[in-house]
Amino acid sequence: QPVEFMGGSMTLDLTDTSEDGLWMVKNYTGLDNAESIKEAAFYEAMMGSIPYSMVMVRVAEGADAATVAAAMKSGIDQRKWICVEADDLQVVSFGDVVMLIMVGSDTGLTAQGYVDAFASVMGSTDFVK
Repeated sequence: QPVEFMGGSMTLDLTDTSEDGLWMVKNYTGLDNAESIKEAAFYEAMMGSIPYSMVMVRVAEGADAATVAAAMKSGIDQRKWICVEADDLQVVSFGDVVMLIMVGSDTGLTAQGYVDAFASVMGSTDFVK
């Protein structure tokens, strides 16, 4: 899905268990630690206070993607930018991949648009929400 702002993607260092490393995991995934995931990357606006965050996580072997998705949804801070809020949030899983997408309704974007695009890429709408 295209965006009309400059953004950047980054992978999370899941081996960093320092205070900063754990803050990064919590800030981007909503999880308290990285024990249940083996990969994570995010895409966010690079400038300004634009309430937009897309996070892709691959769950660790033996972890349940639906459980990880539920933990992400309940743990993410939709006001992490302080002055703006992402009031449109969806977290879905397909196989061992979880996508968290949150946007502000004033951005002209919808979380559902990203869920639909994810379904198209995955070739299925059989998601766990």
